[in-house]
Amino acid sequence: IFRTHNCDLGPVELVGDAEIWGGASTSGHSKTRLFAKAITGPGKLTINGVNKNTIIFEAANSFTGGFDASSSMKQAFRVLVRGKKGSLGKGDVIIGDNCSLVLAKDSGGVIPNDVTLSLEGANGSSPQKLVLDAGETVGAFFIDGKDQGVGTFSSKTHPEYIGGAGTLKVTGLK
Repeated sequence: IFRTHNCDLGPVELVGDAEIWGGASTSGHSKTRLFAKAITGPGKLTINGVNKNTIIFEAANSFTGGFDASSSMKQAFRVLVRGKKGSLGKGDVIIGDNCSLVLAKDSGGVIPNDVTLSLEGANGSSPQKLVLDAGETVGAFFIDGKDQGVGTFSSKTHPEYIGGAGTLKVTGLK
């Protein structure tokens, strides 16, 4: 648990599933956890964030078990991706309760084109659940368990869920 410091994490090899907590201390509000080095392996990465923390991904990651971010403590946080292709691994991506996903400018392609992106529960530290400052393509897109179908989605089509100037293209290739 990282309670009071901004910190850099990695490299990490997931030989199994792993869960990282942002910290439960009130002294850890608004801190960052930076993954600047590669995360590899077959495991699933779960982030349990809290206290308006920001989890930042910058590396090209190859872990295959999927990515899940939410807050079991009902405290908002965000995942900021300002990295390279595959920053969220090669499996399905779930952005759960009290979390927002922000895809920074020039970070398109951080989610593989053939996986599912699911937005579930309450927003995190952003007004929208998904902030697209870059274009992204996925195989399937779900909001609170409902398949949104194929097409192009943006702040114009889903303003209550999507912010930013980018678009999300859903191909149906899963």
